[in-house]
Amino acid sequence: MTDDRTRQQDLAAARQVLDGMALPPEILRYAIEAGEDHSGDPALWVTLTVAPTGRDRLADERRIGGLLPVMDEVRNRILGAGVRSWPYFRLAEAAS
Repeated sequence: MTDDRTRQQDLAAARQVLDGMALPPEILRYAIEAGEDHSGDPALWVTLTVAPTGRDRLADERRIGGLLPVMDEVRNRILGAGVRSWPYFRLAEAAS
């Protein structure tokens, strides 16, 4: 378990990492929440909001595949910044 101070520090460090990154243009914005994962360990929930593609499943699968390296890079930089909470990712599509 982490205390509230550590969670706030993790949130601030993760925001600083994301603010300093040049994210791809299809990522319109991000949000980060502190919480716990299914086992009760500290976690950061990073929601990446992406531009809408319509309802083309193949296009969505390609986009997700293209974003996996970005998510890996974000995770590595967050952990490299000393964050103790594990970063998990969610993708959300912006309203069209």
